[in-house]
Amino acid sequence: MAQEAHSPPTEQLPLGPSQPASLVGENGQAIQPDSPPDKGNTWLPTALALVGFVAIIWTLLRSFRRNKRRGTELKVPPRERIERIRTEASGREGLDSLMADALELSQRLAAQLDTKAEYLEQLLARADQAIARLDEPHDHLANQPRHEPATDPGHRRVYDLADSGLDSLEIARRLDQPRGQVELILALRRA
Repeated sequence: MAQEAHSPPTEQLPLGPSQPASLVGENGQAIQPDSPPDKGNTWLPTALALVGFVAIIWTLLRSFRRNKRRGTELKVPPRERIERIRTEASGREGLDSLMADALELSQRLAAQLDTKAEYLEQLLARADQAIARLDEPHDHLANQPRHEPATDPGHRRVYDLADSGLDSLEIARRLDQPRGQVELILALRRA
């Protein structure tokens, strides 16, 4: 026969007048039922009420101070109030004239930029035309023999420095000549 596993039944202990109900578990120890919530945690609602009260008092005091300031402004004679308003308005007029001047200046600068942009476009068109003319074949120049560059001693020094690998700016510095002159001498050599 198979033995059946038996768990001991839970026993209820007798209740006394001041004793809560408890149960006895398998090992004979008493098990307490859930205890009722603690009623001693009432500080949170009290704290919130206190914070609300302080906020209301602070708002009322602030409102009272504002009204007090407004009351002192009303005690100023009308002539002084009018004078104060005029001085504030004159400050605004200065600001308005400054804004008008800034607007006029920006419009003038925009017009100048437009004219300069138009002038640059004209210069670019002229440069494109010059490039097109230079790109055209020059038949009358092709029949002429090429001349060896002049043997001027100043030119010869420019050619020698250029042959050594220096650019026109460095040659101009070394020979103490304008860069444009050095570039012209080198351009004549290439032609």
